[in-house]
Amino acid sequence: MPARKRRNVLELALPARTARPPLAAEQDYGIEEAAVLLCTSRSTLYEMIRRGECKVKKRGRRSRISGAEIIRLNAIEQTP
Repeated sequence: MPARKRRNVLELALPARTARPPLAAEQDYGIEEAAVLLCTSRSTLYEMIRRGECKVKKRGRRSRISGAEIIRLNAIEQTP
């Protein structure tokens, strides 16, 4: 049986960064999508949530982050 090729994390995230759809403030995003939009890792995003830096909506077991919150976090990160 041939060995499976492991895909690099950058190979997975890079197309999403270059062909990113417009960010809608009224839409909610999952953790994976929000991490790509914020150019950070999922674990860093979970740490931000734990520290209270990022507001999250729970839908059942899922955590959702609003587009407005992602826009706010992007503005904070880009401020010198």
